[in-house]
Amino acid sequence: DRGEEVRELQQMLWDTGFIFEEPDGVFGGNTEKAVKWFQEYALLKQTGVVDDRTIDSLYACWLQIMEENGYTVLKLDVDDGSQT
Repeated sequence: DRGEEVRELQQMLWDTGFIFEEPDGVFGGNTEKAVKWFQEYALLKQTGVVDDRTIDSLYACWLQIMEENGYTVLKLDVDDGSQT
């Protein structure tokens, strides 16, 4: 896969320290390894597939890190995608 959603995933992995190359929008081997590493950290099944539990957990982790570092982040309602 490739595209903006992959780049956004990679950006969250980068910001949380799970991937060490800048986002390029291509879901390659390093992105898959980073996803598996995050899944291990989050006590999820390590598949390398970004399912709902993985993205929800990664978003929560990313949000916490951003807020701890003084960033103001618009929180998304995961159910409907609206901003709060």
